[in-house]
Amino acid sequence: MKEPISRGSVKDVYRIDTARLEFAFSDRASIFAVAMLDDVPGKGEALCDMACHWFKIVDGLGIDHHFIERSGPQSIVVKPVTIIRDNEKIIDGRTNHLVPLEFIARHYVAGMLFDRIKSGMIPPEHLGFGPGTPVSYGAKLPRPFFEMSTKLEPVDRFVTSDEALEISKLGRDGIQRIKDICLKIDATMERLLEPTNLIHVDGKKEFGYDIDGT
Repeated sequence: MKEPISRGSVKDVYRIDTARLEFAFSDRASIFAVAMLDDVPGKGEALCDMACHWFKIVDGLGIDHHFIERSGPQSIVVKPVTIIRDNEKIIDGRTNHLVPLEFIARHYVAGMLFDRIKSGMIPPEHLGFGPGTPVSYGAKLPRPFFEMSTKLEPVDRFVTSDEALEISKLGRDGIQRIKDICLKIDATMERLLEPTNLIHVDGKKEFGYDIDGT
């Protein structure tokens, strides 16, 4: 019998056994983890479809992941990782844990990034634009903009490289490996989306270690 262990804004998590969890995608909707009043019919199945599709693509790239199989129209089975909330107890590569950071790669000027440019928080030159270049909404970035935010704090916040190192215990090589993986996945997504009317604007990815330290 599955044991319910977590209920998020859109996803429920169940323990099947010591080696497997089930993620159940609901039709609930949320914005910045705030639940909306109305469900979106079919949303859970669509999220499940997308998860299965992109994990298959990632698998083809030879990148390790926690996805095991689809278990239903709105659910997948995954490998578990430990949530370690005390950063001092994290040992890089030696504890089976969720890395307590979110890794974000941005490829177009949109959403929050546009607001941060407009307010002066991020100079255009920092994104690869020439000095004094006006940056319009929807512009393609000269190069991917990679940044990190917290994952397990009450409110997510962007962090500097030094803060990320202190929180994650990854080491600079570890963060660089993750950045390389993110950009490899994104390049594949962009190539696969090219024949469609879709573009990959930005996205966040999360990482963890398995029991073998991978």
